[in-house]
Amino acid sequence: MPRLRTTTPKTCPSVCTVRCLATASAVLRSSHGYLVAAGGRALVSVQRPIRLDPRSAPDPDFTSLRPRADFYGTGERPWPVDIPLLIEM
Repeated sequence: MPRLRTTTPKTCPSVCTVRCLATASAVLRSSHGYLVAAGGRALVSVQRPIRLDPRSAPDPDFTSLRPRADFYGTGERPWPVDIPLLIEM
């Protein structure tokens, strides 16, 4: 049986880490602003896969979704018709 090997990330910040944190902060700020502006009329998905066609499932940073009773919890990814706004940072 194969053994899993874990690694520990570096503790000192790198340029990549700073950029990743800046992007994550921008995504969080954008999603919060959109939620406030949408006033409950939309769902916000952050870095979750969507379906563009049967072979494509990118994961954009920020996606506004049309509300659905199951909150997209059935395993089916949102299609373009479900997405009024998509942002990749």
